[in-house]
Amino acid sequence: MEYKNMYNLISRNMDFFNVLDVPVNSTMNVELKAYMELIITDIFSKNNLRKHLHGFSSLVAKLNHYFFVPDVSARFPQLCEGALLSLSISNTSSSNSFFLSKVEEDLEPWNPILLQLQHFAILEYVKNDGSEIQHISKLICKSSLGLHTPLEISDYNDIYSATHAVISGSIYGRRLLCNLFPTRTTYDYFKYFQHAFFFSLLDHHYDLAVETLIASCLLFELSISDRKTIENEIDYIDTNIFQNQRINHITRTNFKDYYHLLLVRIILEEVR
Repeated sequence: MEYKNMYNLISRNMDFFNVLDVPVNSTMNVELKAYMELIITDIFSKNNLRKHLHGFSSLVAKLNHYFFVPDVSARFPQLCEGALLSLSISNTSSSNSFFLSKVEEDLEPWNPILLQLQHFAILEYVKNDGSEIQHISKLICKSSLGLHTPLEISDYNDIYSATHAVISGSIYGRRLLCNLFPTRTTYDYFKYFQHAFFFSLLDHHYDLAVETLIASCLLFELSISDRKTIENEIDYIDTNIFQNQRINHITRTNFKDYYHLLLVRIILEEVR
C-alpha cells in the first residue's frame, strides 16, 4: 500500500480524532486515546505528519483552543497528559506550565505498566531535561522486557508492556536505546521481539506485530543481518496486510478498527 493512500485514509476520517464531538466524561477515553496516538505519531515523524494530513493542523488548533484549556482539564485530570502533548507540538509553551504541574502532581497509581511508562515519557518529552529518565528506567525493569518474562507464559499485556518499554523509553524516538541493561545485549532484546513478532502475526494481532518491529528498530545497534531481517518482515507486512482487501476497504464505519494499525505503520516508516 502506498503511504499516500495511508495518509489519505486518515485525512478522510480526521473527525474520528475530534474529541470535541464527544461529551467530556469517562466515555470519551477511546477518542482521547486515539487523538494522543495521532499526536505521538506526529512526534515520531519529527512533527511532519501535518504536512501529509489534510485537517491535522486545524484539528490540533481547534482542540487546543476549546478543549485542552485549564478550566476544562482541571475538572478532568485525564485530559492533562493529552493537553501537554498537544500544546507541546504547537509550541504554546505559555500554557504548558499549568498542565505540567497537574501531570507532575498526578500520583494516581496507573495500571498497567505501559500507562505508567507513557506518563513519564510525556513528562520527559515536554521537559527534555533528563529528570524523568530514572523513573522510566525503573519502570522498564518492571515491564515484561525488564523481567525477561518468557513468551510462553506471556499474554498480550506483557508483550505490549515490552514494546512500550522501548517506545516510551526512547522518549518517542528522541533517545537511543542501545543496551537497555548491562546484563543483556541488544541482540537478546532483538530476538525477543522477533519471537513476539511471529507470535502476534500468527494470531492475526497485526498492530502488535508492527509495534514489535518499531521496538526492534529503536534498539538501533543491530547487525546488518538483523536489519535485513526487519526489512524482510516489513515487506511481508506490507504485502500481506497493507495491500489486502480489508485495508483497501476501510470506511467511516470500520475506521475505528484500523486507525491504530495505520498509525503504527507510519511510525515504523519513520524509525526503520
